[in-house]
Formats: sequence, C-alpha cells, structure tokens
Amino acid sequence: MIRQMISVILAENGYQVDVAETGKAALEKWEAKDFDLILMDLQMPEMSGIEATQAIRSRETGGKRRTCIVGLTAHARREIKEECLTSGMDHVLTKPVQMKDLFSAIESCLST
Repeated sequence: MIRQMISVILAENGYQVDVAETGKAALEKWEAKDFDLILMDLQMPEMSGIEATQAIRSRETGGKRRTCIVGLTAHARREIKEECLTSGMDHVLTKPVQMKDLFSAIESCLST
C-alpha cells in the first residue's frame, strides 16, 4: 500500500511519521498534536481528505498555527487539483507519487 511505502521512505530519511487510517482519525490526531506537515489522501473512509482539510482549516483560526497539507490523489484532472487547493491544501501530488516531487513539496512546506 502506498501509505506504508511512503511511511517507510520518510522514516528512512529522518522524518517522524504518524499514520491515520481515516479522514476522521487524521483530524483527531491533528487536534491532539502539532504536526509540521500532513500528507492527506483524498479518498479515505469516514471523511474525505478534502473534508478533513476543510475541518482543519476552519479550526486553525482559533490560534493554532497553520499546518502545511499535501494532498495525494489518483485523479490527475485539473478540476480535482483545483478543488484540493480551494479546500486549503498547499500542494497536490498525483499517484503514483514520484518521490522527488514528494520531497520537493515537503521541503517547500518546511522552509516557510
């Protein structure tokens, strides 16, 4: 599964990884802990990645710092990418994810 592969690669490159199986679980983990970055799959059970992103963005207004969100989608259509960006994602990558693109998005997020 792509989530496991990306987790292993990120951990091997010195990143601390925390995995959520559902959009709802991602939101709950974000509420409980500060993250520098979220890799958000668009298609997840209970709550889509777009819904989870919108929920995070709406809750950040309460003084919590803005978390960079990188969307991961199997859909390469421009409309899907635009919907992701409109929902509040900072970057959108199409699966299968090219690791150079993932690391570029991560570096962009962490350097701001």
